[in-house]
Amino acid sequence: MSGDDLKKEIGYLKKAMFKAFDKDGELPIYGPAHFFDFCKNASADNVFNFILSSISSDRHSKDRKELNNKRTVTLLYQLCFGLSQRCDSLQKDNGFFLKFCHLTDEGIDTANVRNNSLLSLCET
Repeated sequence: MSGDDLKKEIGYLKKAMFKAFDKDGELPIYGPAHFFDFCKNASADNVFNFILSSISSDRHSKDRKELNNKRTVTLLYQLCFGLSQRCDSLQKDNGFFLKFCHLTDEGIDTANVRNNSLLSLCET
């Protein structure tokens, strides 16, 4: 798969995701089998297989192969929406999680800073 093909198929997938998840109000798809079918319907099944084959090996166990399928879904979401402020289903899910836990972004940032400072103290 060439870089142009990769870019084109990610573009197809991004348009399909925007239509389905934002315009039509469908829930995001996280199951690898359903997501692969979604990619196939969006003419982007090659990109799914390309990424999966890049992170998988015949030597991997069944559990590792299932994990790699899930990782492929995550990577494709990141490629499609990682830089998009207009349409990012992952940001919406994160927002729901924060609201459910009664947390704010500042609270999460504070926890990260505290953990990083503790880690730096442990390394010295």
